[in-house]
Amino acid sequence: MDYNPLYQLIHLALANKTLIERHPDFSYSIENVINLLPVESTFIPIRKDGDKIIYDSKEEAGVGGMYTALQAQEGVQVIFSNDLGQSIHGIDALAIDSKRKEIIICEAKGTSRSKITVSQVLKRTKLRGRQMSWRWIWASLVDFAEHGPNANAFLMLYDDVINLHKLQRVVSISEVRKRAQEYTVSNTRLFYDDDFAHLKHMNEFPARASLKEWLDEIRAKNLNVEIPDLDVVRSITD
Repeated sequence: MDYNPLYQLIHLALANKTLIERHPDFSYSIENVINLLPVESTFIPIRKDGDKIIYDSKEEAGVGGMYTALQAQEGVQVIFSNDLGQSIHGIDALAIDSKRKEIIICEAKGTSRSKITVSQVLKRTKLRGRQMSWRWIWASLVDFAEHGPNANAFLMLYDDVINLHKLQRVVSISEVRKRAQEYTVSNTRLFYDDDFAHLKHMNEFPARASLKEWLDEIRAKNLNVEIPDLDVVRSITD
């Protein structure tokens, strides 16, 4: 087989997944990240002022508002958290919509502006394209493959992203209020693919043709990416 970068990336993700499973102390998240989550992210301490949850930053408030809004949707279950304890970059969460049979890819935003639009919050990055574009989502997945606690998310999603199959992009915008150095969520709006797919650069995915070719090769040659020898994995950690 000629060099197949996707095959190597899958192998790397499997190695990282195995490392975390065999050495859970290497995981920064609970139960290897793929788990049922409470209303708030694992790493956001829950403090309340009456019925309002208090957060330390707009970013944390945006993530907390997103979880609350997603879990209020019938048939939707959050299954992955890119916890703030690790990073606030890239995909924030994944959820399953059991009614529509789709995986939801989520990005959270917290803002003090009441009339901000989804177009305004989705910034264009220097190297990864516009936030929540397919180009940006794939770059996030590559990061997940390279990071042990998140490797499961890559393995679950890479095929569907390459084929753009049964996926729903969702942007959550939470209006937050600041009091001293603390934030609370006033309201949260969810924007779905149909609300922003028409925006400039949102459907960019320049690597997709090559990725489909590599994925087709893996399937055509019936290549099974084997889990690495655990002795080799252990030697990395000793």
